[in-house]
Amino acid sequence: MGAVSFRGDVVDRRIEHGARISVDDYVQYVKLDHRLSPKGEELEETARDLGMTRAGLIEPRKWAQQVTRTSKERLAREMTLLYTLNAHRDRILGAQYLTKAAAADVASVVPGDLLDLDEIYGGLMVQGVYVLVSDQTLARGLRKYRPEALLGGLIAERAAARA
Repeated sequence: MGAVSFRGDVVDRRIEHGARISVDDYVQYVKLDHRLSPKGEELEETARDLGMTRAGLIEPRKWAQQVTRTSKERLAREMTLLYTLNAHRDRILGAQYLTKAAAADVASVVPGDLLDLDEIYGGLMVQGVYVLVSDQTLARGLRKYRPEALLGGLIAERAAARA
């Protein structure tokens, strides 16, 4: 297969999948034909296949979009304390006060778990070498412990509650 044919085959394949194409100094952004938000006949057909009306199909989608938007806003607004531990988890290497969205990225945590940190995890979550502490638990812990003894005190409380 010659270079021209190969180049043509690769570029054509990328166009089919809507990729960004760079050939030498020329860059082309491919516009896709399909719609992310089906309207009209396509939406009617999808609703009919699911045994629903078009309006019945739109309502759950609006609800899901609202939940997603609200969750993203909370992740950007709410804060958490993130401790970084060494590999043996016996020494604190650092502490950061971050938004929950940033903490989820750093600690590789499912962001939704951080929204319910108090309710599900009791305000203290361990993920690998990271310990995440909710705002409420942080405020309560600082009333009881000095800042340098905060994590140890919270862990001791958790252990005593489980025993």
